[in-house]
Amino acid sequence: MKKFLAVFTVFVYLVPAALYAINKYNEYHGFSSSLTFFMSFVAPVMLMVIVCIMASVNIIAALLSFVRSRFLSFRTILVFKLLLVPFYAVNFVFWLFLSTFFFTAFFTWPLLPFIISYTYFTLLGTSAFNIVKLIKLCADKKIPVKKAVVHSLLQLVFVLDMASTIYLSVKQEKLETM
Repeated sequence: MKKFLAVFTVFVYLVPAALYAINKYNEYHGFSSSLTFFMSFVAPVMLMVIVCIMASVNIIAALLSFVRSRFLSFRTILVFKLLLVPFYAVNFVFWLFLSTFFFTAFFTWPLLPFIISYTYFTLLGTSAFNIVKLIKLCADKKIPVKKAVVHSLLQLVFVLDMASTIYLSVKQEKLETM
């Protein structure tokens, strides 16, 4: 499961890296051919599709961990969530910047629902492991239902998922031995 998360994290960063590399290439060479113009859009979209597939694989792996009763620790998930923080920050600033200026907003606004969906799907790729573990702890009566529900809902909200994961990581031993 850790391998899935590690590969997932790498591919999440390949999308902005591809956008940057293509932008730099086009900056120096221009859209010299229709293939260059085509690849400027196809490569990042293909990588985004791969990331979404990998997020789906992570969600399925989280569900399988429930069946097998082999869970990743909250601390392990915290590490992967922390690794993705720069991606979320740059992604937010980049799209906020593009959507505020009139000359780019015209092209950016129609893309925002897709970008938000993609970004949210990357969040679910890591949060699924915590949610499944919380359900298991609740089923084993190691944590109250209310606490499991609250933390599961927090796992579905940007920034709050980090706060919840940090809390769960700090309280990990206590939660698992109750």
